[in-house]
Amino acid sequence: MKAPTLITPRLTLRALRKSDAPEIARKIAPWGVIKWLSAPPHPYRLADAKWFIDNQGDGVNWAITTNDAFLGVIGMPALGFWLAQAHQGRGYMSEAARAVLKWHFARSDDTVISGHMIGNHASRAVLLKLGFTDTHVAVEFAEPLGENVQMQRMALAADQWRA
Repeated sequence: MKAPTLITPRLTLRALRKSDAPEIARKIAPWGVIKWLSAPPHPYRLADAKWFIDNQGDGVNWAITTNDAFLGVIGMPALGFWLAQAHQGRGYMSEAARAVLKWHFARSDDTVISGHMIGNHASRAVLLKLGFTDTHVAVEFAEPLGENVQMQRMALAADQWRA
């Protein structure tokens, strides 16, 4: 499914474009970003970004932008996200995730799952602010780290969201 455009007070979330590949490759690659993600390869190259854009499968992914500047990516059905280091700590991810969840729950009552690596306090804060609750801790291989890590799994049900 192609991502619909979502507008918030400060952001535009739009479908990923092939032309986003250089920005994705440049902004996900710094260790302070990629070390908290489990799936991307490290080092992350332009070819990896092109592959990601072309192979979204059943997922829906948005480019997070403001004034046409590329900030990061957010996607579903399991809520996953990353934001370039220069744009962290400004509330952008909470704003983007709120828009994606609003879009999801307008169409479905399906529970949304997400999670974060143990120790990723910023992602945890975003998810808690949105109403996610802990479900369990899982062990998952983190490609950038080359090792298994503990992942705190979380969920947000439709009734929790609407409350």
